[in-house]
Amino acid sequence: MTLADSRYTHSSPLSSASTWTADQTFNDNVNITLGTGGDVDLFYDGNDTYLENVVGTGGVMIGLSASPPAPDNDGVHIWKATAGSVDAHAASVLTVEGSDTSNVVLQLLGPNSSQKAIFFGEPASNIQGIFGFYGSGDSPANTFRWQMDGDQRLLYSAGAFAFQEATTISTTATDLTLDPTRNTILAKAAVMSYSEVTIASGAVTVTSNYHTVDTEETGAGSGDGDPTDILSTISGGAVGQFLFLQAANSGRDVTIKHGTGGADNIYTRDGADVTMTSTSTPLLLLFDNGSNWRIVGGQAGL
Repeated sequence: MTLADSRYTHSSPLSSASTWTADQTFNDNVNITLGTGGDVDLFYDGNDTYLENVVGTGGVMIGLSASPPAPDNDGVHIWKATAGSVDAHAASVLTVEGSDTSNVVLQLLGPNSSQKAIFFGEPASNIQGIFGFYGSGDSPANTFRWQMDGDQRLLYSAGAFAFQEATTISTTATDLTLDPTRNTILAKAAVMSYSEVTIASGAVTVTSNYHTVDTEETGAGSGDGDPTDILSTISGGAVGQFLFLQAANSGRDVTIKHGTGGADNIYTRDGADVTMTSTSTPLLLLFDNGSNWRIVGGQAGL
């Protein structure tokens, strides 16, 4: 081991404890080597400081209190107290462990006007994903942000999620349940998609929550020449689904029959048939039990 001042040299292992009473300076690229087999080097190369695991195995334990255990894996383990019967995941590069009787906190500090963030990188981009927080003096203030693939996707502030793009909320299995303590309010009616359906033998099949309905006979000169039609059966739908129906053409009236029996599954509010004549005033129906569609609102008088 050679010091920066060439008057002090020592090239053989120290065999007893030594106490240094003055600063010691090591030249650039001069190692402090730890371990019987020269396992770990600590050095400065003129630009950066290195703690190098020469043998390539084993982790680094930083003990913030006495008697830390061995690190859980080959990563860096910062230990203040035991967390209990739990080990770090084998893939963890950095583990921070604290007492099982107190909080374990990672903190990012910055001015009021700055963003505090965690960046996620890969070869495609070193900021492929961002989870950040706009400070109280930033804009928008006191707001969490999620960014992915170069674009901001979601902002969350007190009482508000603000999606920054068209967004689908779905489940891969079972139901999606909204369970508020008060009302669920839709500021605008959501329409999955729009399409026209044509009556066939008194029935239509729905594939969305908004359809215009045309008659099987599309006007004089086709079939029996009667442009009107009846609708008594609706196939498709999911329990709890709302459905908007309206006439496709004001010259071709569609009469919705109330519960005529058999496979017919449409029920009006007062038991009377309802005729759709307008292309601008839809009916609103609810698929209430997996079998029946019930008219719950829409045209005047309903």
